[in-house]
Amino acid sequence: MFIIEESLDIESLKESLTGKQKMFCEEYLVDFNGTRAATAAGYSEKTGYSIAGENLKKPEIQAYIKHLTENRNKRVHVDVDYVVGKLKTVADICSKENDLGNIDSTGANKSLELLGKHLGMYVDKTESSSTVTVKREPTISFDDEPTE
Repeated sequence: MFIIEESLDIESLKESLTGKQKMFCEEYLVDFNGTRAATAAGYSEKTGYSIAGENLKKPEIQAYIKHLTENRNKRVHVDVDYVVGKLKTVADICSKENDLGNIDSTGANKSLELLGKHLGMYVDKTESSSTVTVKREPTISFDDEPTE
């Protein structure tokens, strides 16, 4: 998503952001909705959508969001292994028959779908077609210059 220098310390990064920008980053982590985060941070409702787009393109804001996300993940002990493990557990539980002999096929399918996406088993395919017309202008060349 973005590249940031390893030597960049978080304090100088925080100092480079305005109060609204810091609040935007913190609000963005709530639900990853940029427009909502912008208005919650104090930007106008009319400009929230465009401000969110602008902010999310700024490398310093991207870096601060990454920093906040990493800190939250450490704090709550969530990583890829945890999520994949939980998805596997849900898929296993949902695939077992209950007392009535039924399984939770919706839960099992959703868990297996997310695991498959994580493993790269599904590739979104898009088709496109276009027509290209090349117009050539005739070229005229003379072997000899005309004489008068």
